[in-house]
This record gives sequence, C-alpha cells and structure tokens, in this order.
Amino acid sequence: MQPSPFTARISQAADRVRRIGALLLLADDVSGRSVLAQFQDRLWELGWTVGRNVLIDARWTGDDLKRASEYAAELVQTAPDVIFTYGTAGLKTVLQATRSIPVVFVLVTDPVAQGYIQSFSRPGGNVTGVANPGSAPCQVCVT
Repeated sequence: MQPSPFTARISQAADRVRRIGALLLLADDVSGRSVLAQFQDRLWELGWTVGRNVLIDARWTGDDLKRASEYAAELVQTAPDVIFTYGTAGLKTVLQATRSIPVVFVLVTDPVAQGYIQSFSRPGGNVTGVANPGSAPCQVCVT
C-alpha cells in the first residue's frame, strides 16, 4: 500500500518543528482537555509527537466570546503553521482573525450551509475539518 500524499507530506516535514495554535471555546478542565488529547492522539497516529516535531499553543476561553476573539488574534500574531479549533463559534472566531493560516476544525454544524467551506470534497479557502464526529453521518472535509 502506498502512503497517502498527506502522509508523505508529514514525513517530509518531520525534520522541522511545526506549530499549532489551538483555540478552544471550552473550559480548561477534564472535559476540555479530553478534546485536545484526542487531537494529540490523532497527531501521534500520523507521526507527530508533541514536544519533538510539533508544539501546540492552546488557548482556553470557556464560553467567553470576547476572550475568544482576543485569543484568536493573539494566535494569528504568533504565525502558527495551522490553527485547530473546536465548535462552530470557535471556527467563526478564528475566521474573523485570519483567512490565510490553515484552519482545522471539529464539531461544526453544517459548515457548507454556514459558508465556512464550499463542499466536503473541496472545502476551498483555508478551512478543513470534521463536522459532527461521532454522529451519523460524520462528514470529513478533504483538502
């Protein structure tokens, strides 16, 4: 089996430490940390190890949308390689701060209808992700 283009890009880039900004409109508690842990687990499955070839700069906002906007702007200023966000409000906030840094989202309700992506097969722009993981049907955006 040949590696996917995504896997090949990861392998080629593994010699450089990548930076991920994470905007989480969640509390910095057990529940919120489990979302970040699931993301880190998936990174590990793809060959990324936090502290070795990837660093994550996480910002926790709870449900404070004003703080979320401030943190999104801060993350953009740090120029990460990609921004990870959770939920529809998180994605909206990040997109108000940047249209150039790649954004990966999870748990966004109908991102096509809301105009965040063009389609699941061709998201377009700087956004890609997973809508409603764990629910049927789970839809994955492909870049």
